[in-house]
Formats: sequence, C-alpha cells, structure tokens
Amino acid sequence: MSTDELAYDQPQKARVVLAEVSRMVAQAFQEMIISDRSMSVAAVAHDQESALRYVNGHKPHVLILEVPGIIAPDGLAEMVDRIKPLSPQTGILLLCDDPSPEIASYGFAAGIQNYVSKSEPAVRLFKAMHRVSTRGSYFCPAMVNAMVAHHQTGKQNLTPRELQVLQMVGYGYTNGEIGEELYLSVRTVESHRATLQEKLDKSSRRELVREAIDRGLLR
Repeated sequence: MSTDELAYDQPQKARVVLAEVSRMVAQAFQEMIISDRSMSVAAVAHDQESALRYVNGHKPHVLILEVPGIIAPDGLAEMVDRIKPLSPQTGILLLCDDPSPEIASYGFAAGIQNYVSKSEPAVRLFKAMHRVSTRGSYFCPAMVNAMVAHHQTGKQNLTPRELQVLQMVGYGYTNGEIGEELYLSVRTVESHRATLQEKLDKSSRRELVREAIDRGLLR
C-alpha cells in the first residue's frame, strides 16, 4: 500500500477553534480536546475579533464560543451573522460558566442549538463537539433546565425531554431521527409525541410545529 493510500484512508479530524478569554482555562480545554483523536485544535482565540479571524482562516467544523466572556449574550445574533459568510458550515457550541434563561433566549434567537457548561465532565464536552461537528445539536442538562424556565408558558407543563422532542418535530425530524439524536427507541419517541399532543391538545404535526414556533423553540 502506498503512502498516498495510507493518507487517504486516515479519517479527517474535525477542526476546532476555541474562543475563551482565560488563557489558563483555554489551555486546559485545549489539552482535553486534543486527547480525542478525532479532533484537532486549529486555533485558540482570547477575544471576539481573533475568533472571527481564525474562523475565516481555518473554516473549522466547530467554534467553541465562551458566553459571556468572549461575547455577551445579546451579541450572539450579530456574531452569527458575521460568522456565516466566513464559514457557513461551522457549528457554534456555546461554552457557559452558568447556563441561564438569558443565554438560552439570545442563543435561540441567533439560531444556536448547542450548549455545554464548563463544569460538565469531559465526556459531555466530547459528545457535544461530535454532535456539532456532524450538524447535530447538544444541550447540557443545565441548559435544558434553563430552556424549561424560559419557554415554559401556560398551563401545559412540559418536561425537558418533551421540549426537546417538540423542538425536533418543529425542525422536521422523523421519529427515527429524534430517537437517534436523543438515544431513545422509536417507541419512546412515539410515546413522547402522543403525550405532547394530549397535553397541548394538538392533533397533527402541523399544530405541533406551530406550538414550537409560538414557544420560541425555532428560529
């Protein structure tokens, strides 16, 4: 087998740009990320303009963006608008000290569906990066709780899992795709959808999509 064939057979590593104000924290996360053989750290930024410059230069699969720190929550929409023309395929993973309804609100408004807390175990950071690099979504448990606090309205109290299912129905995921993303059986997803229809008094997928829109779960 030739050297070229060996190189061709090697799976491409997902490129990551890490944007974190603290150099000490950034170093720790960088070492953690490069320990995963499927990931490579293309650059580390300590301010917003450097992050944008590195995104433009490296076209990463994932931008890990500290909020607040690198950017305030109310600046996320503008940041996304600047990133998309530079690297449309880059997924944004928000890295938060303390996920909150405010961050969830501004993140959803900016079309960001990926959140991880700095206090999460490394395995969850890896899961989040892999999900984002393959165009999936990841919500750490703390952000799911924040989502519930922000989007819970009216008398129809939905669980965090039901909110996730409702959001994914809104985005057009099939039951099988929802199950694959959330590590649930198709039967369990069907059960969640039935419960949603009963709680919300909705009889069709179209009505569930409208409910997701009304709750601000879709951009």
